[in-house]
Amino acid sequence: MDTNSLQLSPDLSGEVNEEVNDSPPSEDNIEVEPDSLVLMCFPASNKYEKLSADQREIRLVIVQQADDFADDIHCHTITISLDAVLFPYYALSYVWGDAGDTLPIYLNGNVHQVTRNLESALRHLRRLDILILWADAICINQSDFEERASQILLMKEIYSSSGHPTIVWFGECQDPSVLKRTIQWNSVPGKDHQALVVVGEELDDLSLEENVPIPANEASHAHLVFDFLARLGRGDHSYELPLYSIDDAGNFVSITPECRLLIEAFRIFVENPWWERMWVVQESAVPKTVKFVWGFRYLDMSTIIKAAGMINKHILKQCCSLDFGTNELEKLCGTFYLKMMAIAQIRSDTTGYIYLSTILLRHSYRLATDPRDRVYALLGLCDIQGSERGKKTISITYEYPVEEVYQRTAVFIIMDEDLLDVLLQVSGKRQLPSLPSWVPDWSVQQNCNPLSDGEHRANRITSYTNFLYGPSGSTNAIWYPPYLQVTSYSIDSIQAVGTRMDLSLESEYQTILQWQEVAGLPAQGGKRYPSSQMSISDAFWRTMIGDNVLEINEDGTEAGLGDGRIHFRQAVPDDEASWATLLGLLQNRDSAIPRERLVAMGHMESRFRDNASNRSFFVTEQGYFGLGPPEMQRGDQAVILSGARVPFVLRGHGEMELTMLAGEEYSISGVEGKMPGKLMCKEDTTIKGCLYEVLGDCYVHHFMQFDDDDDDRYRELLERRRRIFLK
Repeated sequence: MDTNSLQLSPDLSGEVNEEVNDSPPSEDNIEVEPDSLVLMCFPASNKYEKLSADQREIRLVIVQQADDFADDIHCHTITISLDAVLFPYYALSYVWGDAGDTLPIYLNGNVHQVTRNLESALRHLRRLDILILWADAICINQSDFEERASQILLMKEIYSSSGHPTIVWFGECQDPSVLKRTIQWNSVPGKDHQALVVVGEELDDLSLEENVPIPANEASHAHLVFDFLARLGRGDHSYELPLYSIDDAGNFVSITPECRLLIEAFRIFVENPWWERMWVVQESAVPKTVKFVWGFRYLDMSTIIKAAGMINKHILKQCCSLDFGTNELEKLCGTFYLKMMAIAQIRSDTTGYIYLSTILLRHSYRLATDPRDRVYALLGLCDIQGSERGKKTISITYEYPVEEVYQRTAVFIIMDEDLLDVLLQVSGKRQLPSLPSWVPDWSVQQNCNPLSDGEHRANRITSYTNFLYGPSGSTNAIWYPPYLQVTSYSIDSIQAVGTRMDLSLESEYQTILQWQEVAGLPAQGGKRYPSSQMSISDAFWRTMIGDNVLEINEDGTEAGLGDGRIHFRQAVPDDEASWATLLGLLQNRDSAIPRERLVAMGHMESRFRDNASNRSFFVTEQGYFGLGPPEMQRGDQAVILSGARVPFVLRGHGEMELTMLAGEEYSISGVEGKMPGKLMCKEDTTIKGCLYEVLGDCYVHHFMQFDDDDDDRYRELLERRRRIFLK
């Protein structure tokens, strides 16, 4: 046999089962049975052989078995083509960890440094007979930027076509011998419950296939959490779980010591850095089967997704007659639900196309070592490369600086959607000072929230109006790097700005009072609001909630649209009573309020918080009320941008001249229904226009929709139409 050969049994349908001879394994030769993987005498080499992008080649790493868990790790790489995968392999999803905290393994006969977490994964998975792997840190030459870029294009297929489940490595689990706590779950009358942990085999005998329980007095964090999720996944209600003591009447008494242990373990699970890593989205969303491996325990992702769904049904929506008795576990469950369902939504998507802007929003709380990977890691999920819907591809290259990658991404999104929704993500913290104001700073980690604040506000408005701004039409945007030329319709100049609403300080009532002073209330409460028949007093409370409230059914539940979305409606005069009740509560939080008023007030408070949080109230020169970014100043402009769903606040920076050179191409989005593409300049041309900085989206009351083309505001806007540049 050639020293470079790899022999496999003809039957590739099952698991690869390695058996080691009685003699200790050596790095030069492993003797195995005929029906097993044979790995012999790979020559020592520190170099990565060049991969062929045309042949779609990838590397796999083959780990040698060992007699003892603590034995050195020996492995070799082989090259295969994704067009001719001869045997299944396990794709690994994990967190690199601290790049400076490394341990040695033997790769192709030479010492090779890997991060501590990857070394631990190889050591544990070797014990579980998971030996043929794809792991990015080993299988991609990380020092070759060209190879990294080409391999990113193959990652979706690497994880979806492996033939074996993708392994999500959650890290080492706390040694059960350290816990030494006896776990006894209370049985629920009338329910047939299997004990949480039962006496089983020793830990060293656990395998991925058997998943044998561990002794009851040695329950690991993984065992506690996975059993909890498995119970929820099979449909157990929270009150059916032994989390708290109840009296004979079914009333809550106290949480159990076992529940405290579960909270400790579940917090470690929910706060695991795997949830925060950007690359794991694709790695866990595209494979058919995914298994979470934590130490020597595992649980299928399908069960974990079911558990997340049950958490939403039974706990977050409180369908149960009892809650947990403490919001500590409930908060952890809520965080887990958001993180898990963000991946589950992609796995269940059947449209075949996911907008890049949407997925960037859903996973903006995740991190990547290279900020360019905040975009690159998600491209495979959007079918951008070669997609029929993609009007322009995003070049994956690490030669571009971060700012240019983000700018090109924003342009692609505008062209792909023919909307300016990407501007809804620009407000808030920014850490790339040279990034244009119209480009989101995706390097900033956001909260675990599937939508940005701006996207939430836009969705609420468009859920009860036909609002895509009547006068706006197509985006008609042209990219003159680094400027974006767009069409604007000026609403008015901002005259006065209130303080920022900081809900974390519980000073909402004092801020509202200050906003009322800016609005001229209560002295001018009866004054008529511009372009309407309402008073400014009426316009003020409507502005506070964005003039929309949640549609409530007769039984007090939230009304839906039949597709999982919540339905909002425009506010009516009767809703003012709920606003008055909310003001009373904010003024005196200890006040007694009838229950029927509390229900309506609760929904009113959520609308107020969603609409006003981290915003400032403003009044324009013509007297329009609005809420916008706290950075606003007197003289800033409230405008409508063609292709935007909500108005924006811009800050003027004078006029500018831009010279277009003959032969140069500029990206252009849809114009009057035409497809986006390139604008070729036939001769040197100088264009002039006003330059503006984007501060963020805003709400302008009674200026969010138009009844028909005869509306006076519509005609006035058309008269104020002009082309501007965003810097």
